[in-house]
Amino acid sequence: MLLIAACEAAFMLLAYRAANGGGIASELPSWQSCALLAVGTALQAGIVCRSGSVDVAVLTVALCAANVCAATDAATGYIFDAVTLPACALSALVAALHGSLPATLLGMAVASGTLFALYAVTRGRGLGFGDVKLAACIGAALGAGAAMTSLFVSFVAGGAHAAFLLASGRGKRGDALPFGPYLAAGAFLVASLGRLG
Repeated sequence: MLLIAACEAAFMLLAYRAANGGGIASELPSWQSCALLAVGTALQAGIVCRSGSVDVAVLTVALCAANVCAATDAATGYIFDAVTLPACALSALVAALHGSLPATLLGMAVASGTLFALYAVTRGRGLGFGDVKLAACIGAALGAGAAMTSLFVSFVAGGAHAAFLLASGRGKRGDALPFGPYLAAGAFLVASLGRLG
């Protein structure tokens, strides 16, 4: 639990520094982002404690990054490179030290490549490039197959929420819907079910 808290605090600090540089720090701490962080931290503790099938350090780094990115995306509409890029680099380094670098790189490539294809096709209107980088973090921890399952869950959850907003009149076509929280939710669900690899 201490490792999770330390990792998450470090990523949150990086996000705050990036937000300060972009002039949007005043938007960061909201009750939604604090709630996302609290729920995400509790879920991470449970997932990491019972995980034995993947490198726990890589899983911890990826889930902490996903949690922080979900909170910042919900609060500001941004997923910061200051969180995703170090998380990807650290995941690759840990995987290299434990002899699992090929599987980690494959997971990163499959997950980020899938979202990059959608990003390219939609010319960035369907999702942002931050989502592509967050998918790489998730793919590093979950592996290629589980990352694809995670992305599927994310799109179903995001689509269901968007449909609800449209049907209830709380949203209209063309409204922005941050995708980071759905990416994180998909990763947490797949990791909690132990469907990694």
